[in-house]
Amino acid sequence: MKLRQWNWWKIGFFVALFAFEITREIAVVASYESAMVGPSIATTYRSPDGAFVTAEGRWEHPETDERGIPAAVTIQCRREIHQCVIASEIVMFARFVPTPDVGTYDATFTDTGAEFLADGICTALFVRVDAVHNMTMAVNTPKPNATGCPNDNHRVLLRLGGFSAREYEEERGGHFIPLIDAIGGVLRFLGVV
Repeated sequence: MKLRQWNWWKIGFFVALFAFEITREIAVVASYESAMVGPSIATTYRSPDGAFVTAEGRWEHPETDERGIPAAVTIQCRREIHQCVIASEIVMFARFVPTPDVGTYDATFTDTGAEFLADGICTALFVRVDAVHNMTMAVNTPKPNATGCPNDNHRVLLRLGGFSAREYEEERGGHFIPLIDAIGGVLRFLGVV
């Protein structure tokens, strides 16, 4: 009784084809230059007793629906010390990430959350975290007669927002990466991600 001979060249061909496709998809994903910063959605949280309020996302311009500078922003406020900490990490030129900017400011707590004034050299940023309505708004006002600052005389209204799944797909550019999409689908189906 003779065992059937394997066509090793055919098996090798399909294994190599599969390896080249995985390599191509990784190269497509890695070559995408636009940085995506921030959580998938903007979130706010207020502890039941109101002692702790948090918010995270990225700044957007609600009047024009434009995104601001790509930056991940986290705000944490504690009633017991009457302070808020705001930390932001910007991305410059779609690739470079400098040292995070962290500031601690005196806060006033309200029934819905907290508010504080981040007083800088050129501008004053008034931030209100409203955990009941699940939104964080800010007004960035330039300081008059500040030396060494850009000559920008208008106030900017900001909202803490984030990416939706549709926006993520648009940012990805609709690249054809079926194997990575299939692996992601299986992981979502299994509840891993």
